[in-house]
Amino acid sequence: MPLPQPDKCREAGCPLYGTSHGFVADEGDHRTAKLTLVTDVPFRSEVTAFVEPDELARRRAAYPDVPVSILSRGRPIAEGAGELFGQALRPLGLTQRDVYVMSVIRCCGDMTDPKKAYPTGDVRKKAEATCRMWDRHVQPDILVSNFRPVDLVGDITPLPLQVRAFEKAKDFVAQGHKVAVLCGPRAVKAFVGFHENVNRFVGDYTWNTDELRMSQAERWEHGRSLTIRVKGERVERRKKLTVRTALATLLATVVPDSEGNYTVVKLLTQSEFDEMRALLAVKPKKEKVPE
Repeated sequence: MPLPQPDKCREAGCPLYGTSHGFVADEGDHRTAKLTLVTDVPFRSEVTAFVEPDELARRRAAYPDVPVSILSRGRPIAEGAGELFGQALRPLGLTQRDVYVMSVIRCCGDMTDPKKAYPTGDVRKKAEATCRMWDRHVQPDILVSNFRPVDLVGDITPLPLQVRAFEKAKDFVAQGHKVAVLCGPRAVKAFVGFHENVNRFVGDYTWNTDELRMSQAERWEHGRSLTIRVKGERVERRKKLTVRTALATLLATVVPDSEGNYTVVKLLTQSEFDEMRALLAVKPKKEKVPE
């Protein structure tokens, strides 16, 4: 049975609500942290880990509408990955208390298979976009690409490269910049918008310019507007609405009476009603430009 999630996820229309596991709130104090780390998605050990009292107090202040039973469980980085992650920070004189950790998606899709923990396709876009409502207004100047902490669990070889990326991030911090380290290809894709082969780009950095922020906002707004319907375990994107499909949707629900009259029995949401009404709007004709 899935671990509980905040009602706000359901209200926002997140396609993972009710099918995914748990809710892992951000960890640390973003106002005083020296670095911000962005992981992709929590797995079983992160979703089930319990937090310390001081962290729970911060979460309750940040999310007063979320039940304590949900906030008291879940850490973005825990157990083996957390220990190795600490080894990467230690040479820099940093501990996990010096960083603020957040996730691109804050729930786990599959607790038994890490390869299925992160969604794909339109579900991914919608989930990534709706999960931004839990961000605590972190506005970094520079985005540094890095490995995921969990990548070191199976192979310690990339540890020096990860340390080098953190060293670069620390140098930027010393210069007075606000830095976010994007841990993993999905985090890089979500915030930078390109290149998911993080093995080629570890240590690369991108200035988080106004243009990039606008691009992020446009992608996330597009993701939030996607209409996704869940049928059992199948997730489908609804086809683009046309006058023909709208009429077919309504006619599929007609109920005839004994006198041969037909009644349409269809409950429309506000967004569906507005979408159908928009189809009736008269579109202005494009003026032909003389050659």
